[in-house]
Amino acid sequence: MRKVKIITLFALVAISVIACKRETSLHTIQGNLKSDCSQVMTNAEVALKSLGGSINSETLIIGSAITNESGNFQFTYELEENEEGIAELILLKESGYSNLISGITLGSNLQLKLFLTNLATVYINLSGSRQLSATDTLYYGISELEAEFNKVQADSGRIDTVQFEIPNTLSNQSERVLYFGIGRVDFQKAKEAVSIEDSSYQHVPFQARGCFGVNEVDIEIN
Repeated sequence: MRKVKIITLFALVAISVIACKRETSLHTIQGNLKSDCSQVMTNAEVALKSLGGSINSETLIIGSAITNESGNFQFTYELEENEEGIAELILLKESGYSNLISGITLGSNLQLKLFLTNLATVYINLSGSRQLSATDTLYYGISELEAEFNKVQADSGRIDTVQFEIPNTLSNQSERVLYFGIGRVDFQKAKEAVSIEDSSYQHVPFQARGCFGVNEVDIEIN
């Protein structure tokens, strides 16, 4: 009778240990890293840094890898059941780190193409029935850029090629708006309208694709 009780107690302990064991899941991050649109980065350490959530109340490196001769990297990280949070992929340096991409939801398997300098190229074209005179100056700008551009008596066709840096994103593109006006006053009005909800005054929304390809944006003036 005593042996039966001991065996029963052991069985209950074993069942309790199994029941308390939490399930985990493995997730893979893989990708390719370039310093610009063409030059691969070799022997660079890429790491996934959690930014809080149920996984941890503090930032935490939960996975990393070294890029190979082709700039490729791959690593896995483990999450316990019901763990969640957001993270960013970073490039580790001798002194600190730089951000490669933000907004990663933990628990996702990702395949990424990343650029230390993600350079967008935008071709700007002019069309429409209005012919600009020698006293007409076309001003134009792109949201989130400090630079402004202008052309005096611009002719129809391609009037400019603008390049600017954008962040890496999971969608491989960044939403931008080109705004324009003839003369400084009209241009300023269009610039202010960018921040007005539902306004489309002399705006041309477009997706800046960075190193993934060029964009063509048309300004139509009638």
